[in-house]
Amino acid sequence: MTSEQVYLELAVSLLLILTLIYGSLWDVKKREISSYLFIPVIVLALITGLILHGFVVISILSVIIFSLQFLAYDRRKYIIAIVPAIVIGSVALYYLEPGMLIPWGFEALFSLMVIGEVLFGVGDVKAIIAILFSTVPFSFALFGGDLLLPFSFMFFINLGIVSIIATFYGIYATGKVTGTYGLSGTVKKGTDVDAVRFYTWDMGDRLKLRYKIPFVEFILFATLATLIALKFNLPL
Repeated sequence: MTSEQVYLELAVSLLLILTLIYGSLWDVKKREISSYLFIPVIVLALITGLILHGFVVISILSVIIFSLQFLAYDRRKYIIAIVPAIVIGSVALYYLEPGMLIPWGFEALFSLMVIGEVLFGVGDVKAIIAILFSTVPFSFALFGGDLLLPFSFMFFINLGIVSIIATFYGIYATGKVTGTYGLSGTVKKGTDVDAVRFYTWDMGDRLKLRYKIPFVEFILFATLATLIALKFNLPL
């Protein structure tokens, strides 16, 4: 790889980290991020994927699946669009770029997890797809290089770990307000509740609360942990 190519890859990684930092700060403050925040990362990753590595199919598919996230707020339209995209994309990669099936599989998985926003919101999934796509060229060389472990695999493991931590933090934050430690709790109606940090539902004379976890912050932690591990070629 030429020095120009190295600099371009570093630019993608730097832009990704800076975008995640900016997004995590806004997520902590507002519990929301701009719908368009990760578009520059996707565009730069597309350029490097096509020019440096010739990843045509995974690049096109990643842009498509990222773009479909803008439909995710309409569940019916989103399901109608995302399921064929995943199926057709999987078949195309199997025959044309089989080495990209693992990162694509994770992109597809998180794209399905956004339905109903049970764990990850639309902004979180856009961030995750941007990470998975922009790190497609990265891998861990194991056993003297005989086995290459995709970056996406270790990122998925690290994201799972920080998601557990985030869930326990949400339980703790809920317990501090409600006195009941769980994913949700109740308080008397009229209690001063931070609407930015908590979802609320009316339950007669009480309010039900659930903590809004700023997941972009934890996604940033998982990304940094995986990049550091990649630097030292440690599958951690």
